[in-house]
Amino acid sequence: AGVGANHPALNEFGLHISLADGRTLLHLACQSRSSLDHSKSDYIQMVLHAEPTLVNMLDDCGQTAAHYAAQLPSVPALFTLKQMGAFFNIFN
Repeated sequence: AGVGANHPALNEFGLHISLADGRTLLHLACQSRSSLDHSKSDYIQMVLHAEPTLVNMLDDCGQTAAHYAAQLPSVPALFTLKQMGAFFNIFN
């Protein structure tokens, strides 16, 4: 069974939380240099099932989660973001 919108903590508290610089949990996950790309993809799916509006949200620097994933690069994260509706034509 997967994780997602049925996770009680996600439904109760939501995930539309951002740092002072506008980065969200999704931005931070895509910036992470985790060697566990499968776990990162699962986390990205969980976050976006709970809060789909984060997929193309810009931080204060004009970066989306996809921008951060591409900088690493993290192909599995980019693939998951694309599956979840990320636009790859947002320029910074």
